[in-house]
Amino acid sequence: MGNEQQSESPPVVVRPRLRGRLHLWGFVVSIFGGIEILLRAPNDADMLAVGIYAFAISAMLGTSAALHVPKWSAKARRRMRRADHSTIFLAVAGTYTPVAAIGLSGNTRDIVLWVVWGGALLGVAQQMIWLDAPKWVSALVYLALGWAAVWVLPDLYHSSGAWALALIVAGGILYSLGALAYATKKPDPWPNTFGYHEVFHSFVLAAAVCNYLAISYFIMR
Repeated sequence: MGNEQQSESPPVVVRPRLRGRLHLWGFVVSIFGGIEILLRAPNDADMLAVGIYAFAISAMLGTSAALHVPKWSAKARRRMRRADHSTIFLAVAGTYTPVAAIGLSGNTRDIVLWVVWGGALLGVAQQMIWLDAPKWVSALVYLALGWAAVWVLPDLYHSSGAWALALIVAGGILYSLGALAYATKKPDPWPNTFGYHEVFHSFVLAAAVCNYLAISYFIMR
């Protein structure tokens, strides 16, 4: 009987010591980075676009840290997960906002903004309805929105040059690698300290840096 009870015990879930810490530090840096890039915006229109971007990135990182660092009750954690997943969509659309508003023009700019913000709202709605979707489903939805405007890359090259385009593409690739790590739960190098979710968060931060540099380049053009 003792052996049977022992075999039926639920497995112990190890919480990596760095869980949420990377995005907590990233959130703090994003506040200062957002203020810095806002102060460099040359006009009101650029400032609005950059402000939306800065708010969205800080919201994503801050919500992620708020979910992963403290210990929540099951009910509260579910609410925080919904907010965390939703802000990822807002961050994608928020990043696209200055890229489209500053780097594109005319109908192309308007179409991109409608597509990414419409997609972000649909993504948030999906989280409200199907929070417990498999990780690979969520990853595919994030990737679909992130690469939705890949067709405007030639326009960005002509308007902003190879350097800005390379940074945007690098950011997209890093986000994609992060989504892959999230969906597959691999690699999981040091589960007690730095697991697959920390790998995912690291890719997100690296991608955010690339996009920050690209947007900085746009407003300095």
